[in-house]
Amino acid sequence: NSAVGTPRRYYQAFAEFLAAQGFAVVTYDYRGALVREARAARVSPASLLAWGGQDQPAVTRYLRQRYPDHAIALIGHSVGGQIIGLSPAARQLAAVAVVASGHGYWRRIGDAARRRRRAFHLYVSGPLALAVFGYLPGFAMGGGAPKGPLHAREFLRFGRSPHYFCKEDG
Repeated sequence: NSAVGTPRRYYQAFAEFLAAQGFAVVTYDYRGALVREARAARVSPASLLAWGGQDQPAVTRYLRQRYPDHAIALIGHSVGGQIIGLSPAARQLAAVAVVASGHGYWRRIGDAARRRRRAFHLYVSGPLALAVFGYLPGFAMGGGAPKGPLHAREFLRFGRSPHYFCKEDG
């Protein structure tokens, strides 16, 4: 599972290394994750809940069908590690490794300056930009790819919650 806005080709060298070691490897792009233009961002189907609840399980189903006798391991980078718990197929994973997959709640950011910037983006610039543009331009969050309206609302809501994208009961 990749990081937000990171195309699967970014992981190609690592995937080729794993394949050379005898692993069957699948890299994929989440639906609507690689939108770069404003017009496309406004109608993007990107959603953290869809990525974890639909896209990742679809890849797991594909692997289970293609390699029924193999154990399935998943490597998640950033949000790609976070969304594993949203997947109804998570129990089918024999192993999981996550890289740079910290908790998304702004108050859990250790560096005070970064924490203040994140709070500003989550409470001021992000909601304002979403209201004005109909999507979340990268500049409104300090950089990065634009986020469509579904993804933007989730991102803002989850980033403000100490439970991130989990329910209060976990």
